[in-house]
Amino acid sequence: MNKSFALKMCVYFRVFVLALAVPAMAQADLNEKLSFQPGGAGTPDKCGFPVVLEAAASGDVSVQALLKQRRSQHLQQNYQTYLSPLGRFRIHYLTAGPNAIPTYDRNQNGVSDYLEFVAKSFDRAWEVEIDSLGFNAPPDSAGLPHTVYSVYCKRINAYGITWFSDPLPAPPGVLRYDSYIEINTDFSFVTYPDITNDPIVRDSLAIAVTAAHEFNHALQLGYRLWISGSNFVDLWFIEGSATYMEEVVADRVNDYYYYLPCMYSSTDVNLTQNNPCNRIYGEVALPIMLGEVYGKTITREVWEAILNQPALGSLSLILQQKGSSLNAEMRRWATWMFFSGQNAVAGQFYPEAAKYPDPEVIAANPVSLSQNPNQVAYVGALPPLAFQFLKIPVTATAGVLALLDPEQNPASWEASQLYFSEPYSETIAAGIPGEVVFTPPAEDLYLAVISGSWNGGNNAPADDYQIALQGTGEVSGSEVLVGPNPVRTGGENARVLFLNLPREARIEIFNANGVRVKSILPESSGQIAYWDLRSSQNELVGSGVYIYRIVSPEKSQSGKIMVIR
Repeated sequence: MNKSFALKMCVYFRVFVLALAVPAMAQADLNEKLSFQPGGAGTPDKCGFPVVLEAAASGDVSVQALLKQRRSQHLQQNYQTYLSPLGRFRIHYLTAGPNAIPTYDRNQNGVSDYLEFVAKSFDRAWEVEIDSLGFNAPPDSAGLPHTVYSVYCKRINAYGITWFSDPLPAPPGVLRYDSYIEINTDFSFVTYPDITNDPIVRDSLAIAVTAAHEFNHALQLGYRLWISGSNFVDLWFIEGSATYMEEVVADRVNDYYYYLPCMYSSTDVNLTQNNPCNRIYGEVALPIMLGEVYGKTITREVWEAILNQPALGSLSLILQQKGSSLNAEMRRWATWMFFSGQNAVAGQFYPEAAKYPDPEVIAANPVSLSQNPNQVAYVGALPPLAFQFLKIPVTATAGVLALLDPEQNPASWEASQLYFSEPYSETIAAGIPGEVVFTPPAEDLYLAVISGSWNGGNNAPADDYQIALQGTGEVSGSEVLVGPNPVRTGGENARVLFLNLPREARIEIFNANGVRVKSILPESSGQIAYWDLRSSQNELVGSGVYIYRIVSPEKSQSGKIMVIR
């Protein structure tokens, strides 16, 4: 994709910065940001910050007047109208002046091809998003479903803009809006060199993604938009789901490719946060994955749940109903993103993964477990709902254990070892040493560290974590290593590791009263065993002190384990 085009891309739900305390500045800002300025500095910019909704909801009179004025200006310009082939859209257009539509007519039917592109593209968006995926039709000014929706063709400083004004009648705290869309009449700043150099075909592609994206915002305005103070809390999902509709409705175009490098270079940012390179558009990688796994209706299902709670909780609820969780999907997402670009595997993960960026991998310092069998391999930090990829060169004479040790909230953290030979990932729960696939004497270990939905998934300062490695064949001395101790039962994979077991060992677990709780035999290697904190009846044990006794022909060893629930 041409970078100069992508930098200016503006298929979006247009929101803009308004100085509420100074109405005159709000007017100037509106004109500067969204109106085409002849001879001005350049091509359409990227979308602004999502505060217009908060401004409208605040009841500020000047802002309401600005929003209403926009629509009244259309009524004063004597637009002609064109009904889309399916009768779903009334396209308003001019044939003269700076807002005139292009006049090219290759099929020579007397109707501008541009006008036909707009009408057919919006019909297509309605067919897919409403008729196929099940979204509600956008509400009209009475709160009823639109039967014919208005689109205005106008030269603007954007691909397209979804506008709204007064909130519709709704339960307290629910914000819903009537809306209309403006679409640009000049796409000369766009290039699609990978698809076409034909300017008229280019227009058809740009119009297609604009219709898919903007119409989804019109649909969103019929559900519920949440604000908290001055923050528009669901922008990440608003833009992610609208950008996903570009892929569903107009798959050929792939405008979102440009924003993927931003997403791939900032996986260590909380899921709900934007950044200067607009990763919220690159976050379309998440709904694309969820759509491949659970079907393309999933964003509509989340929007229906948003009636009761913001997007993050709604997504969690929908995933729970599907037998998954936000943490599990973050793990899956990390795996899918890792196997992209040069790591892509045909027929697995993202369908277009080979065209995606390479994952950004942090190169850790080499670790030699032959010289020191217990080492901290990497120290990092992550906010909630984020992840990082690590490459750790390891030298060892036998197996390797990895331990993810976060500073806080271990139940929400996990790591995954990523395999190239058989592309998939193996989970390593936080706080529990886990064996990794390793071929002596040396191999690069690839790990994804996922911070999960601690702190309710909300944005928070990053927490520190470390990755420790231990060689199973290099433990000095004959003492059995037992840990973690104390151990918490939080998390399904909580367990105690017994390492460096003697030959033919078995482990007996007793409670504080001397009653046997469980007998454990080592793994196939003979050196390692795990206690899953359950009794021989498979019941999770309670808090307290437990006695372990290791029995073998060579020696016996005993000790205490503290279990905390």
